[in-house]
This record gives sequence, C-alpha cells and structure tokens, in this order.
Amino acid sequence: MPRLSALALGAVIAAVSPPPRTTVTVIGLSDYHSHALPFRSEGQPDQGGIARAIAFLKRARAAGPTLILSGGDTLSRGVSA
Repeated sequence: MPRLSALALGAVIAAVSPPPRTTVTVIGLSDYHSHALPFRSEGQPDQGGIARAIAFLKRARAAGPTLILSGGDTLSRGVSA
C-alpha cells in the first residue's frame, strides 16, 4: 500500500504546473565620484549627472522588477583633494 501512495503522490506533483518565472534586471552603480551635474567627457557634452541617472533608473523600474545596487562614493571625491 505505501508504494501505491507514493505513486499517487508522484502523479499529483507531476500534474502541478511550476510557478511562473520572473526576470529581474540588476543595475550596479560604482565610482560615481561627485558627478552630480552633467560634465564634458571624451569630447561629448552633458555626460553623467544625477538627474540623468535617476531618469534611467525610473525607466528601468517601470519596465519590470529591478534591483539597484550602489557601491557608494556618490558624494565624495575620494581621499585626494
């Protein structure tokens, strides 16, 4: 009888569909180095800036589940002055 119960349980487990998958976007920010305002970089004006970063992150979050990781260093220029 225990063998029949195990087979019945196996059939029930096989009939249950797996849960739906969720895709999560992971965004990492690192070495921001106090570039709160847009700046000129590699010959291109208006690079970086907090407003641009926030707009990017808002679009990413609106598109689906998003995990945002920050390595810090957002407001300081580091150890050298």
